[in-house]
Amino acid sequence: MTNDRLAALAAAGVSIWLDDLSRERLRTGNLLELITDRHVVGVTTNPTIFAAALANGAAYDEQVRELAARGASVEDAIREITVADVQQACDVFSGTWETTGGVDGRVSLEVDPGLARDTERTVAQALDLWKAVDRPNLLVKIPATEAGLPAITRALAEGVSVNVTLIFSVERYRAVMAAYLDGLEQAAENGHPLAGLTSVASFFVSRVDTEVDTRLEKIGTDEALALRGKAAVANSRLAYAAYQEVFSGERWEALAAKGAKVQRPLWASTGVKNPAYPDTLYVTELVVTDTVNTMPEKTLNAFADHGGGEGRPGHRHRGRGAGGVRRPGARRRRPRGRLRRAGGRGRRQVREVVERAGRDRGRPARGRTLGRTAPMPTPPSDVVPRLVAAGLASRIGKGDTGLWPRVARPGWVGAVRAARPLVGEVEGLREQLRVAGQGRVVLAAAGGVGVAAEALVADDAGGALAHRLVVVDSTDPVQVADALAGDLAATVLVLSAPPGEDVTGVALVRDAAHAAFRAEGLDPDAHTVVVTPPGGPLQEQAGGAVVVLGPDDVDGPWAALTAFALVPAGLVGADVGAALAAAADAAPALTADAEDNPALELGALLADAPVVALAGREPALAEWAAQLVGAGLGKDGHGPLVTAVEGPGAPEWSGALALATGDLPGAAVATHGPAAAQMLHWQHAVAVAAHMLGVDPTDRPPAAVPVPAEGPPRFTDGGVEVRAGEWLPAGASTVTEALRALAAGPGTHLILHAYLDRGEDASAAVLRAELARRTGLPTVFGWAPRCLPGSGRRDRGGPPGALVCQLTGAGPDGNDPLGDHQLALARADAAALAARGTSVLRLHFTDRVAGLVTLARAVQQL
Repeated sequence: MTNDRLAALAAAGVSIWLDDLSRERLRTGNLLELITDRHVVGVTTNPTIFAAALANGAAYDEQVRELAARGASVEDAIREITVADVQQACDVFSGTWETTGGVDGRVSLEVDPGLARDTERTVAQALDLWKAVDRPNLLVKIPATEAGLPAITRALAEGVSVNVTLIFSVERYRAVMAAYLDGLEQAAENGHPLAGLTSVASFFVSRVDTEVDTRLEKIGTDEALALRGKAAVANSRLAYAAYQEVFSGERWEALAAKGAKVQRPLWASTGVKNPAYPDTLYVTELVVTDTVNTMPEKTLNAFADHGGGEGRPGHRHRGRGAGGVRRPGARRRRPRGRLRRAGGRGRRQVREVVERAGRDRGRPARGRTLGRTAPMPTPPSDVVPRLVAAGLASRIGKGDTGLWPRVARPGWVGAVRAARPLVGEVEGLREQLRVAGQGRVVLAAAGGVGVAAEALVADDAGGALAHRLVVVDSTDPVQVADALAGDLAATVLVLSAPPGEDVTGVALVRDAAHAAFRAEGLDPDAHTVVVTPPGGPLQEQAGGAVVVLGPDDVDGPWAALTAFALVPAGLVGADVGAALAAAADAAPALTADAEDNPALELGALLADAPVVALAGREPALAEWAAQLVGAGLGKDGHGPLVTAVEGPGAPEWSGALALATGDLPGAAVATHGPAAAQMLHWQHAVAVAAHMLGVDPTDRPPAAVPVPAEGPPRFTDGGVEVRAGEWLPAGASTVTEALRALAAGPGTHLILHAYLDRGEDASAAVLRAELARRTGLPTVFGWAPRCLPGSGRRDRGGPPGALVCQLTGAGPDGNDPLGDHQLALARADAAALAARGTSVLRLHFTDRVAGLVTLARAVQQL
């Protein structure tokens, strides 16, 4: 039965599109029902939607098995599956397409997000998708990046209809409309009938409110708070006014006379992110003629149930808008710049999810299959009873240092109790910063505490606070520049370094940040908080900044429940008191001498396992746990190889001890509860395993050896300088040959350390699983130097067998103190590893985009 509210919405001139597509919808007839009963006249999809559909249900199993049988690659499998779904959806909407004269009945398919900076390859893939789907009602999605704008024009010129995505600002929207008009004019010159071409411009809505509301909350006045939830709608209305202006002049009239259609605004991301807002906010407030509203089904159903709003002529929106939410001195362009970067990063990370989903059903890619490295380890039945009889758990809880052969920093045992006075201090400091308008935290961290802070923040408020924390545990110049590109007036820089850490990198980031503050006319001391052990070098250099003292007897991942991670997490809004209370509640079970003590079982498994695959619902927590295990057990030739993997579809999941933070299918053991409680669980388990292995969990590997002078690279291939020891054959001349030689060396596992930007270079992480599958070796990936206090310690002190590949990259301005330090760290680690007899391959990207492309192709050729 048709819905009256949705019928009225359609009658007001709003085209209702569904922001979801799956084979299940197609097979069950659900999509056709939505067309009939819910006035849906189009559908959009993206890698996130496709990944979710592929990962759930059995609708794709038959096709995946067929693809696997003929040896299709992961990329080919994803393409074929996606194209098949989109073709079927286009056929379902063909009647709508015909009756609306090609205006609606459209289905969108996205070009590879990894091509967002490459015009030529974006155009090539757009044409390829258009040809592969072979349906006139397809829209190819192209992002509105600088490289995307000419791609939009060229695709249209070739007769391809386009959905332009990732638009946040009116300025960029005007550039998109100009690209559309250019494309129409060139299409006409090329002989394409303009009546067959169409385009929509996807203006992202809810993400604008998410960003602006954060800034309004920092201002904190009644006037500012009253403006929350208004910026996104106002921004969209200004965009509509720009649309009316562009599609009314002489240039447009000339194209319209040839049959051209307007490029309608499409309101995307219309699901409400803030539960305090009406769930139909971004539909009701954007009812305006000649627009598209693409909704998730939840929003569609909400509007059908209780939505309102009347069609409004577009001219009524003129003059109403974002001007009211602008405070004096606010930089309007920056939030949108951050939003564009965030959208791009999210899509690069989704690529990893898509590839993982494809591998999870039959692994339809060519290459070697990773075999089981060892039988699934289970501790002998009498191990846990013997640990109980020895009173191990209670002795750990009491801080008995006689349990380990030597003791470095055992303060983690009492950290939760010792941190209780910190709660009030953090809350007071957070309020002080809130009044000053500082709610965005850039954390310059050493010793692995950055990932702990990320895990604590991601756990709080369902991850709603995560966007406020920017962790810089690297001196990669691109990453540092990106972190400092936000609104500095709203930023507090937190410097955090546990005792014994080299603070050179933190100091370099501090200097760069302070220079940026001064350039904006801001007092650096008023925007800086230092977390340091008493008498630490950062305290001596603190000047007038706020100083919070942390304990002097913890380091690395063991400092997770101390000021070093709790302060930055608390300053973005995480509930430090609740985190400590959750850990305190978990402690009695972890220190009890009982056979059901979960730390004893997990510790016994860790002590016995040669390889551990660790995954989690929240990646930061799983990454932290992997670093803790690697740092705590990998020394004196002992300790399991631990790799943080993508999930149950990872190659190592069935060939190692599979552990999880949170429930995951196939995990031998999973930890549960708040992040702080899980952290304490893992710490006690690693302490148990360290006792069984006869190592101290908190000590450090030997100091790095002197770094020799560096000569020229062995060779250069596709923007990659290749450096290696004598193990690399003299005739090698490509990255593929170098990787093949490394994997064939005398080693048991592959290590990939990326001294790059975790945001802009995120695609490097996708290569981990593919390398494992193609080489047949368990593979560890880590962002460096972030990973060095964790799994990096295991590489230098644990069992031999590592084959190490380092990825480094040139900065935007060539050599500088930040980039020089980053390269020095890579060279120092390489020298220390080489001193152990480890083969180390360094791939230095003179051009990061080209280098990543070369590396990806090399991996595919293994």
